[in-house]
Amino acid sequence: MTRSIKDLIGRYQSLEPSDRKIKRAIQQAVKSICAVELPVTHIQIQQKTAFLTLHPIEKKTMFQQGPLILKEVEKILGSPVITILK
Repeated sequence: MTRSIKDLIGRYQSLEPSDRKIKRAIQQAVKSICAVELPVTHIQIQQKTAFLTLHPIEKKTMFQQGPLILKEVEKILGSPVITILK
């Protein structure tokens, strides 16, 4: 009847991070890659899509660096939680 710790926490490994953690990861990635300060209040998460409210010039820069931002978010969170930036 002894269970290993891996068995006990195994069911929690597939849980998605909270929206707050995802938003902070996006904020960090955008800041490090695009050098743009993005307030967390300008990020909305729906399913696996992040909607960002930015100035048009900042948005253009951010979308050019989109794949790098997504990779950075994946690196921060440890899994591909966001697949699309809009």
